[in-house]
Amino acid sequence: MTKKKISVQEVSNPRKKLKDAAYARLWAKLAGRCEFRGCNCVLYEDEITTEDCMSAQIAHIVAFSPDGPRGDRQLSHYKK
Repeated sequence: MTKKKISVQEVSNPRKKLKDAAYARLWAKLAGRCEFRGCNCVLYEDEITTEDCMSAQIAHIVAFSPDGPRGDRQLSHYKK
């Protein structure tokens, strides 16, 4: 059985956009480096061209929706 691929437009309750202040704070805490254990690669410079870039990706550790993957009904809306 083939699974149907779901596009972002089909998601009924997509996560909210991260506020600019929260994004800036997270980027500052990361110091522009990868947070995967043992990696620590620079995320603000292209490794081939050495041009400035921003190659970081941000993801929720806990789902935005309580019913989503890794959802947590006890987590307050403020902490999301």
